[in-house]
Formats: sequence, structure tokens, C-alpha cells
Amino acid sequence: MGVGILLYVVGRILGYVLQMFVSRQREYAADAAAKTVGASRPLISALEKIMSNPGIGSESAGAALGFMCTADPEPSDVFATHPAPEKRLAALRALED
Repeated sequence: MGVGILLYVVGRILGYVLQMFVSRQREYAADAAAKTVGASRPLISALEKIMSNPGIGSESAGAALGFMCTADPEPSDVFATHPAPEKRLAALRALED
């Protein structure tokens, strides 16, 4: 019974990590699709504006903007649902070249 519980917990953790990985890959795929339809420049501009706003990600931003906060405080993005904004901007700029 103990082995079954351990396998269940490990499976749940691995499933969660896989889900986060797929979510990040979908973000990159959406960015690539933006390039296809010619909307990568506005997306780059929007991400730059969000990143330049000092209120985003801070406590002063409030709960209303919490869903927009994509800052990754951890050095590892294993549990992040979105890529770090810097990585996303780099990928978008690479698509423009």
C-alpha cells in the first residue's frame, strides 16, 4: 500500500511538471503564430510595456493585475506556466530576424 501511495504522489508531481512544460511550449507556439499573421511587433511592444512598468509584479499592482504578472522569481521555470518575459521577448525577436 505504501508503494502505491508513493507512485501516486510521484505520478501527480510528474503530471504537474509535464502540464507546465506543455503550457510554456504553447506560449512559444502562439508567439510563432503571431509572426505568421504579422502580429509579432505589437506583441513585442506589449511585452516591453508590461516589463517596463514597475508596478507589475509588485504588491502595489493589486489583485486586478495579478493574472498579467509573468515574472519568474525562481531561477528554474519548471513549475512556471508561462516562459519568463525575457525569454519570450528573445524568442519573438529571433522570429523577426
